Amino acid sequence: MVRRSLEATFAVVLLALFAPLFWLIALAIKLESPGPVLSRQPRLKKDGGTVLLWNFRCFAGGVTEQIHPTLVGRFLRRFRVEEMPMLLNVVRGDVSFNEVMRFGDVLQIPGPPERYERAVWIVLLSLLVVLFVLAVLLTR
Repeated sequence: MVRRSLEATFAVVLLALFAPLFWLIALAIKLESPGPVLSRQPRLKKDGGTVLLWNFRCFAGGVTEQIHPTLVGRFLRRFRVEEMPMLLNVVRGDVSFNEVMRFGDVLQIPGPPERYERAVWIVLLSLLVVLFVLAVLLTR
């Protein structure tokens, strides 16, 4: 219970900290292509169940068009920023931070579990890059 409260509090703090970045990303996505800013993807949970995780939409195209990555989407995926809305799932209680760290690499259902360890490092390094960029921007 205490861990859940701490995770939810930390996720809310991170969401508040990254809110300006989220607004810029949302604006860029909306200006580039029509459609929703956020999408949900099914992922595997630690207990073997599934959960729909939020992320920024990185692809354009619809029923009549071929689906292709957008320019903003390519940037988001390159720096792994498209996964940051997973914090919403942490606040809602769908997943814990431990599970979010395991989802760092895009794992569709069913996903190969051996990629989880690599995914943890990718997410950690991505967060460090985002924090570094924010620190540079805030010091100007």
